[in-house]
Amino acid sequence: MKQQVLVKYRSLLEECREATQQINSDNDEGYLVGEAIFSANLTNFLPSIPHTQHQALYRESLCNTAYENFDWNILGISDLAAIRDTNNTLSNKSKQFIFCSFHLGSYRVIANYLFKNSYDFSILVRGDVYDRQAAELLECGRRVGKKYGVKSDMRIHNAENPDVLLKVLRELKEGRSLLVYVDGNTGSGNTTEKLDTVSFLGQNIQTRKGIGYMSYLSGVPILPVVSYRLSNYENVLDINDVIYPDKTLTRDQFSQQVNQQLYSLLAHYLAKYPEQWEGWSYVHQFLVEGQVSSSTITTKPPKAVIEASYHFNYSRYCLINLPQKPILFDKCHYTTLEISIDLHDYLSNKSYSNPKHILGNKIFSELLKQQVMIY
Repeated sequence: MKQQVLVKYRSLLEECREATQQINSDNDEGYLVGEAIFSANLTNFLPSIPHTQHQALYRESLCNTAYENFDWNILGISDLAAIRDTNNTLSNKSKQFIFCSFHLGSYRVIANYLFKNSYDFSILVRGDVYDRQAAELLECGRRVGKKYGVKSDMRIHNAENPDVLLKVLRELKEGRSLLVYVDGNTGSGNTTEKLDTVSFLGQNIQTRKGIGYMSYLSGVPILPVVSYRLSNYENVLDINDVIYPDKTLTRDQFSQQVNQQLYSLLAHYLAKYPEQWEGWSYVHQFLVEGQVSSSTITTKPPKAVIEASYHFNYSRYCLINLPQKPILFDKCHYTTLEISIDLHDYLSNKSYSNPKHILGNKIFSELLKQQVMIY
């Protein structure tokens, strides 16, 4: 029976993929800007992926979002997932954890699994998700409970409420579990004392201390769980090693260690499934000082202007062909510059011969200075 359902499920996702791939978004500003940010973040965090693959990966990321939205309506989605629990961590269903996951693959599988297996747990979500989806999440949980004949007390909390940490700590001490999507990186306030700096895919980003604090103060261990899809559309849920509170460290030291461990785990999966992560649309917002390390931008230093052949610096810039207002997007600083249609069309060429003569000395010199053109 499960195999038949899986065949049907895969067929539906394939239809979903075909429909998504056929969307023509050449003149859609949101699509084009989204693709540029996606490309910039791949360039800066996964520079081993050539820019020629970015467009196809962006299309695949949109398919992944469509799959996740589709999965949301499948009450038995965790029945269709392979649960890889090497250490049998979940065999004792009375065990309490802070479940930490990421917006990767079909990331709602874990919540479905917890509800189906009668866990009493709370979920921390962003403020906008709480406003738009809290009621829907609770209704979905009610329907899952009805389908399986189980009772599970699921609660939804706004991570941006100032008192949420105290509220969750009380619940943890009462024996409830907690589900947190680490890469949402949301909470109340943005002061330095509430943030850790961690290394992530060659960059330094800031992430919130809340998860480590909650584990340290409550004594509840952290269980990282990661969802992803295989090429045959099968969902997999990996249960990783438990992280126990370490009281030989200070609270801040433990938080730093936990956050680094979790983001290193995410980096491991992104190397295999980059197109399945929603975070490419916003991870640049967490960069320390808002700028990537220049070491990831592979540019050549300016030479004498007498060189005859140049090409566009795809490792540093991309062109966004918005209707009537083309944009030059700087992947290093995440800034945009509106350019003329004629300049956009010229820069779109694969290479340029004698651009100084065609563009004029002033424009050509500026493009060279800003390393828009290299050779």
